[in-house]
Amino acid sequence: MRLTQIRYHFKGPLVLQAVLFLWVFSCGSLTEAALIKTLSGTVAKVDLDNRRVHVDFRHPATGEMQEKIFQIRDRTGIGGVPSLADFSIRDAISIDYEENEEGLLVAHYIKKVQLTGPPPGLENFRGF
Repeated sequence: MRLTQIRYHFKGPLVLQAVLFLWVFSCGSLTEAALIKTLSGTVAKVDLDNRRVHVDFRHPATGEMQEKIFQIRDRTGIGGVPSLADFSIRDAISIDYEENEEGLLVAHYIKKVQLTGPPPGLENFRGF
């Protein structure tokens, strides 16, 4: 088989590869991945009407208390409690979220965290 015959034989897949490359390159959602962040804090307010949770947390760099408001969607996973209505003020939570194009903080997963003390027998341990 000559080289020219081989080149024409594979012409179809090369065209298909070029079209696929242009389609992937032109789709912004395929080339940009969402940045998922995690925040731990306490519940300040649960707004069931607007499906929002207000969370207080201590900023790690400055040490000051701040509040962030997270939008809860139908796809948002909830753990540690049966539903959004079961979160109480001052519950410790961990929340995975992303900031969308409009600047809203959209929750992907929110979970009530059970805070525990030291293991039994180590209440008075001060180190070696």
